[in-house]
Amino acid sequence: MHKYLILFLTITLATLFYFNFVLAKPEDLKIIFFDVGQGDAILLTDSKNSQILIDGGPDDKVLEKLGQVMPFWDKTVEMIILTHPDKDHLTGLNYVLENYQVKRIVFSQTVKETDNYQSFLDLAKTESGAEIILPEAKVIEVAPQFALEIVNPSEANENNLTDNDLSIVIRLTSPMQSVLLTGDLETKGERYLIRQNVYIKADVLKVGHHGSKSSSSVNWLTAVSPKQAVISVGRDNRYGHPHQEVLERLSNTEILRTDEKGNIEIDL
Repeated sequence: MHKYLILFLTITLATLFYFNFVLAKPEDLKIIFFDVGQGDAILLTDSKNSQILIDGGPDDKVLEKLGQVMPFWDKTVEMIILTHPDKDHLTGLNYVLENYQVKRIVFSQTVKETDNYQSFLDLAKTESGAEIILPEAKVIEVAPQFALEIVNPSEANENNLTDNDLSIVIRLTSPMQSVLLTGDLETKGERYLIRQNVYIKADVLKVGHHGSKSSSSVNWLTAVSPKQAVISVGRDNRYGHPHQEVLERLSNTEILRTDEKGNIEIDL
């Protein structure tokens, strides 16, 4: 009887070890593509209640979204990243800076002569203790076994890239899968990155520019080769996003749209 008890305990402990340490995802990282209408707001969060917010959407809706997934006592966002200063990516970050303590801020060096962008710069500079990180820093630590690599075009003036094509592009890798976040990157920026031999293959692609036909070229999609494509887009938007041409190019990929599914959550 004693031998069977020892055997039972051994098997039980081995099973617990397997499920908790072998199959368990380190840090339990997940990415949430918020449904903020016609705009981008993407959250990386883990079991330790650490958050990285990439873009903030076109208005203050991001505050409601954060309140739904963050504990009510947590008023700290570890990092925000602004891919580029268009209103539909920027505006919500101003509300976040006003309502949360932000530890680190990364933003594109593209300048936009708008009051909205000036407010962002003023808030970023006055954020007590916030560290400003230039996007040239290629790798930012997220958590053990997770890498966040910033892949954004350099030598901008020499390549005559538009503001959209200068969007910060982020490749997130984990032991489970990889995600490529593209801001409003368009075809010219896609070609630039391909020519630079940047490694952009990813399991999940955040489709550039809300599914505009000016993005997601055939060569780009072939290079990324995603299994899933996420489109952050507003319901019945006036731009007609996502364009039918893009949906057809993605016909062999699972398409997930915020206008159809609301928030889209993916475990990493």
